[in-house]
Amino acid sequence: MRLVVMVRRGVERGELAADTDPGLLIEAVSGPLFVRVLLSGAPLDDVLVHGLVDLALEGARPR
Repeated sequence: MRLVVMVRRGVERGELAADTDPGLLIEAVSGPLFVRVLLSGAPLDDVLVHGLVDLALEGARPR
């Protein structure tokens, strides 16, 4: 999966913590998008997407 490769590259470059679980990080970003589309019916917008990515990456950055 392309996203897993991208997350692993981020780990290799030191941009993400060494113990980052690629699947969990991807689900942390994509899960709320699916909830919004499938359950609430609210539209997706750039503010939401960027906010979710920023939130997930902040939690995965090296300490």
